[in-house]
Amino acid sequence: MGTVIAIAFLVYLATLVIAFIWNVVSSAVSSRRVPYAETQSQSDATPTLVVTLVHGTWASKAAWLREDSLLCRSILAAFPEQVLRFVPFRWSGHNSVSARFRGAQTLAAKLDAMRRQWPEARHVLIGHSHGGFVALSALRGATQDERIRGVACLSTPFLMARVRPLSRLARVGLNVTPALLVAFGFGQIVVHSPLGPIVDRHENLQGVFGLFVLVLAALAWYWTPRAVRALSARVFERMQLPELAPDRLFLVRAPGDEASAALGAAQILNFAVSRIWDRASAILDDTIRRGDLWLEAIGRIRWPLHALNVLLVAAAVSIAVVAQKTATTSIVFAVLLGIAGVSWGLLLGEAWGKFIGLLLLGVIAAPLPVLLALLAFPFAPELAVVSLVLNVSAEATPAGVWTVRQLRSQPDPAPDSATLMHSVAYQDAAAIAALIEWMQARIR
Repeated sequence: MGTVIAIAFLVYLATLVIAFIWNVVSSAVSSRRVPYAETQSQSDATPTLVVTLVHGTWASKAAWLREDSLLCRSILAAFPEQVLRFVPFRWSGHNSVSARFRGAQTLAAKLDAMRRQWPEARHVLIGHSHGGFVALSALRGATQDERIRGVACLSTPFLMARVRPLSRLARVGLNVTPALLVAFGFGQIVVHSPLGPIVDRHENLQGVFGLFVLVLAALAWYWTPRAVRALSARVFERMQLPELAPDRLFLVRAPGDEASAALGAAQILNFAVSRIWDRASAILDDTIRRGDLWLEAIGRIRWPLHALNVLLVAAAVSIAVVAQKTATTSIVFAVLLGIAGVSWGLLLGEAWGKFIGLLLLGVIAAPLPVLLALLAFPFAPELAVVSLVLNVSAEATPAGVWTVRQLRSQPDPAPDSATLMHSVAYQDAAAIAALIEWMQARIR
């Protein structure tokens, strides 16, 4: 049991540390602005149409960003009357909500600068995978600017967050579980480490070590829920997408998309765990509510019960002092003390009973936050931390009514037979033709 607790503590601690390090590193990398390698399609003349290309996760060197790619050559050929300029936008490409949000902020600033530089030009944004999310998020402050004709998202999974109802079990998971994991997990790690024998040999160190563990547990009890709620609010706000007119957003989906399949598998597991979690929470809340009603009824006769308990204890003491010690008197003595103990336990149940119950719930709920964190990790590290507060799913479209082009089950052969279906959206001839048709309608 101690090993299991230690492993759970290590997983819990590792999740928090990885999420923190990921945020720090991605912030440092994102702060180093990648030069925008702009390519001119015709001349140095002022462009009339600017196409901004946004790559996906871990794909800053994607070949489709180059002007000689099939996508760019096809777009260039479709707009011979335009002075067209491609602008590849490169962001960190990290798989985190914060990295995508910072990429969207940088892209928004870039778009603002280009609109001031070329006030008569019209703009179209094309994003692949999470790059579509970045491109769409960049328009949060420019939804009314008609110079931005629209956004095309190719094989983009749209992460949507919903706030979980904080049941009693969820609150226990936020408060008690971290404290228990820190207290028992840290203790087990020290016991099985070279420090264990040293602590056992020195009684003073045992007291200091026990006090130190209690302080860590108290800090986890106090700090963890506040930190998780603050991070949840920040993540939830960063995942919000702007509302566009239906004709300003074009979506392309490919069959057998590997990235969507991976997110879907995690989403199914998350759904199962969430349902188990919600059902367990409902049962426990109902049980505790019924117990509260019972304790409330007992509380109405509180003082008579206290008086009865005092009499029972006095009778038990009298029997122990005066009566001859036999098996019968011992049984009577134990029964009287037992009745008094149960009665006082019920009277104190509203205070101490609930405290003990919370500790038991914490032990029961301890694996669930860790499991939810592991299931949420493929979406983004921050979501692994806030999984108790936010329920995140990967959707095919954002909320609203949109035009979606679903490719055929057997799309045109890609130039590279090893190309993943996730990348077909910018290589398939039918997808490119549909994208160009949408662009022409938007430019007209």
